[in-house]
Amino acid sequence: MVLAEGGEGTVVFTGQGRSWHMRIRSRDHAGAASFADWLTSEIGHRTIAAYRVDGEAPFAPAAVAEAEDAPIVFEGDDARGRTLSRAHCGRCHVVTRDAGEDSIGSTPSFFALKALGDWYTRFQRFYVLNPHPVFTQIRGVTEPFPIDRPSPIVPVAITPEEFDDILAYVATLAPADLGGPLVHQ
Repeated sequence: MVLAEGGEGTVVFTGQGRSWHMRIRSRDHAGAASFADWLTSEIGHRTIAAYRVDGEAPFAPAAVAEAEDAPIVFEGDDARGRTLSRAHCGRCHVVTRDAGEDSIGSTPSFFALKALGDWYTRFQRFYVLNPHPVFTQIRGVTEPFPIDRPSPIVPVAITPEEFDDILAYVATLAPADLGGPLVHQ
């Protein structure tokens, strides 16, 4: 990653009469990618705005252009994704509005998850979010379970194409009305 005055890349902050840009040379480095995400996040912007030298703020976060709400589209067969969601995810989550569908009471429904502002990120990386890593296998994406630590339940074993189908299905769902924004405590 390169942080430099002017030039190419994303403007991340301004100060001292200049614009400072970030250019990521390789997103393969987890630390650089994580730092870049943080620097362009709301928390990163607040940190830049709060930074002081002798009581003065030498930098300000870059102005963020208002993004248009574009529909999020995933490649995949949403009808097949519905069937796969019921078979694999439905043992814990409510995944359809069909009557009589059971789930684990403490597990959010797909509709509640869809109401979160970052639902697409959560679904795209669900397999690394607890408790999913201990029972989820995506062929060619996740590591096989260690022989001495098999899955404690029947594993969810899907292909990348099936994963895309599930994402395509979730994209079609209407989010639940949670009555207001969630407040983290």
